[in-house]
This record gives sequence, C-alpha cells and structure tokens, in this order.
Amino acid sequence: MSRYFFALSPGDKIRKKIVLSRSKLSCYGRWVNTENIHLTLLFLGELTQKQLQKVVYEAKKIIFPEFEMSLNETGFFRKPQIAWLGLNTIPESLLILNRCLLDAAKQSDIAISQQTYKPHVTLSRKSEKLNKIAIESIKWKVTEFVLLKSIDTRHGVKYQTIESFKVSHNY
Repeated sequence: MSRYFFALSPGDKIRKKIVLSRSKLSCYGRWVNTENIHLTLLFLGELTQKQLQKVVYEAKKIIFPEFEMSLNETGFFRKPQIAWLGLNTIPESLLILNRCLLDAAKQSDIAISQQTYKPHVTLSRKSEKLNKIAIESIKWKVTEFVLLKSIDTRHGVKYQTIESFKVSHNY
C-alpha cells in the first residue's frame, strides 16, 4: 500500500519564491526536492482501494472559496528535525478546509491521528535548529487542493497527483 495525503501544491512562481527564501536561511539539513514542495492539509497514511475511492468521492463534495495566504515566518520542529516556512496568521478558510478533509476521512473509515493542525511548508529534513524569524512574505492564492500519493524510489520520495479539487465559485 502507498501513503496518501491532501495538500496545497504551489504553482511554479510560488515554488521559485519558496526555494529562493530557503536559500537565504542559514540552515543545514537535507533540502526538500523543489518538485516536492507543498503544504500538507491532511495526512491519510496507507489506504485500501475502497478507502481511496471513498475519500476522493467525499472530497469532491467539499465546497470552498478561493483564498489567499501568506508564508511569512520560519520555524523548526525539534523531534522530526524539520525546518519549515509557515504563516503567522492562518486564514479561517484554510482551517475550514482542513476540518472538511478530516470529515471526509472519517466518512471514508480512515482513522486520522492529527493533533493540532500547524500548516507549514517543509524546507529541510534532518535539519539543525532554525529560529522562528519573519521573512519577506510570499503571497499564495489558493484555487485548488490535491490528493497526493507518496512513492519511495531509490532517488528519494516522489509525489504523484491522484486527483485535483478546484475551488467552488458557488460558495
């Protein structure tokens, strides 16, 4: 079985800004591959085919408006040794989307062990401590979310888009 998760996947312009911002940080570790940069909405883990089909069906029912967020601070998760780029103000729309996806997972008989949702973009793994600092804000307009499949390869992890879910203009 493969691991799945819902995420926001930035367009090329935002992705380049994220890469540029991380290059300015004095942080050592294993940089996340540029093509793997994303903001996780909800990690699902391993799924059966039935669960996968059901969660896609449930996610298609989610109605959400287009919204904007700003990546504008850095931080560090000590235990997994992850340096990240985050938001000092989390848009309510992002929190609602996370809750809707939690409900979709529940409706699909997927057990989720999410603690408090801390939206972030992982910059580096096996990193040394990165102090929380403000950075030049990267504005990100959210118009869709995706379901990704994590695939282990001998060259590292690759993410495959399984489904895209567009913003609803009837919100």
